[in-house]
Amino acid sequence: MAFDPQKDSPTPNGGHSSKSSELRFELFEESGLDPSFVHEVHRTLSDKKLHVYRRQVTGGYLADGTMPADGSMPAKIPTSITYFHGPASEMFGVSFSNLPVVNVRTEFDQYVALLKEPQFPVKLQTAREPIELPGMTWRGLPQNVLTYMLQRAILGIEACVSVAVEYELRAREQMTPEFQRALEDPFGIKGPRGTAEAFYNKLPALVDAAYKLEVKEPALWTRVQQFYKDIRNHVFHGYQLHNPTVDDVRPLFHLLGQVYAWLDSWSQAFSPKRP
Repeated sequence: MAFDPQKDSPTPNGGHSSKSSELRFELFEESGLDPSFVHEVHRTLSDKKLHVYRRQVTGGYLADGTMPADGSMPAKIPTSITYFHGPASEMFGVSFSNLPVVNVRTEFDQYVALLKEPQFPVKLQTAREPIELPGMTWRGLPQNVLTYMLQRAILGIEACVSVAVEYELRAREQMTPEFQRALEDPFGIKGPRGTAEAFYNKLPALVDAAYKLEVKEPALWTRVQQFYKDIRNHVFHGYQLHNPTVDDVRPLFHLLGQVYAWLDSWSQAFSPKRP
């Protein structure tokens, strides 16, 4: 069900012209976005999943207040734009947006640096004081912090792949409704099944089949497949690393660093020199 500005826009008295639009604009209001900057809402209700497309404009972007006629994002995404999109649950009343990927990459680099600090392994041997991490203080059992760091790192690289693919598609003016749906649900793309397949082969192939990890870095792809089978699937399905040491997890972060290098070899999404 596409967004209909005649039926689903707020009325002048601050109400809503239809019951279905009420939830949409509640999601916007609760997100803290300035309503004057919300230009488009796209809602698709299917199998009790609500997909919300949000846009907030700042810093004079599209200063005339207009959006592209087809509702697409421009090829060049300036740093002044905050872009929200993602699913939402009608039953539970929560919505989602993409992880802040710039922060995610910074966090990964900070974790790598932390793992190299001589005193960090010492801190994991005692439960007498909390452990300071980038952006938070860990007050749980010291050895469990390494599982948390690894989970965050994996979530981060998967989020960055999705953003990199979307950036390249728009920068090359290749974005289509079909590709947009694939970005929203990479597991629905035809081909071999599996999380690693979806993020490292199917999504990059939307831009260029030569960018697939199995094509561009076949040896790395073999290791990533095993990593997802032996590590990723366990730490996201009820398990944690058992009495890990810093030496145990350093190679895992090194592998993820290699995946980031592959990502940067074909995408300018995270390049400081990007147009």
